[in-house]
Amino acid sequence: MYKVLFNSYDYLTLLFALIVMKYNLSSHQLIQTIKIVSIIFCCCYLIQWIIYPIQLFAGSLNENTITQNQFRMRMPGSICAFTLFFYGINQFLLNRKKINILYIGLGFLVFLIMGFRTLLAFTLLFTLFLLYSITKNAIRIIGYLILGCILVFGISQTEFAQSKIKEMQTRQEKGDNFSNKDYIRYREYEYFTEEQFIKPGEKFIGGGTPVYDGNNYANTLDHVAITYGYFWVDLGLIGLSWIIGIPAVLILIYIIIRCSIRIKDKDILFIRYTLLTTLFSSLLTTAEIFRRGNFIIIALFLCVEYTRSLEKKKHSLNNTYYDKKFGN
Repeated sequence: MYKVLFNSYDYLTLLFALIVMKYNLSSHQLIQTIKIVSIIFCCCYLIQWIIYPIQLFAGSLNENTITQNQFRMRMPGSICAFTLFFYGINQFLLNRKKINILYIGLGFLVFLIMGFRTLLAFTLLFTLFLLYSITKNAIRIIGYLILGCILVFGISQTEFAQSKIKEMQTRQEKGDNFSNKDYIRYREYEYFTEEQFIKPGEKFIGGGTPVYDGNNYANTLDHVAITYGYFWVDLGLIGLSWIIGIPAVLILIYIIIRCSIRIKDKDILFIRYTLLTTLFSSLLTTAEIFRRGNFIIIALFLCVEYTRSLEKKKHSLNNTYYDKKFGN
């Protein structure tokens, strides 16, 4: 039990929010921290991607796949790319500062390099929701969409973008989708539900984080990953439920949905749509919502929401006190 808990730090880092709250930072300070961390991540990711196979960051050593001459790099904290993208759009709509276009470009470039079709689709979908949430004006939304289409078309004509688009098209044409009955995720699901997680109650409470110290459970997961390419993380939150249990996954979903609903101020709507993008894209196909390091950023999101609610209550109480004392 001790080893399992010790190796579950990726999930327990959500408790980082409790540590941050001890410092009594304002919501503005927290947002600036998130922005700076996201910029640093995107820059580091791009540098590592450019100089690969030279490995500058240890986090990139075991997070990469090279299949059919296609290099797709993952790094811990990847939610930062979506955060910066939505932050840039959010702030540009509010203040029109050109620096936000740079933030949009940085974030977009990183998750384009990642090459996840599902993530890209949900990102574009929730971008529309963000536009509507802030502008509430159909004409302006159409104008932004036209501008966005022009920019995307321009980017898509570059050699780099063409190569990434071709990679995604190749995977689609090869049958890497749910319409293909032989899709590897169907085979992964069949294996894990019929061969691996079959003990009574194991599917409900989870098998635990695998500890690679010679035990059969961890060795079996490692063997099927190397031999057959079966990874439980490929099945998103369904796969995660086999590790930490259904109750834990449902609590995680509840926390994220609740935070998203409670985020209402226009200047922090980027948090809502970052969370929803990574959550929905992780339902079946990716591990984005729980990828290593992401819970630390999500913990900061929770701190922003909670701190902002406290600030608004304090402001409301001050106004009430002023009205009672001095009247109108």
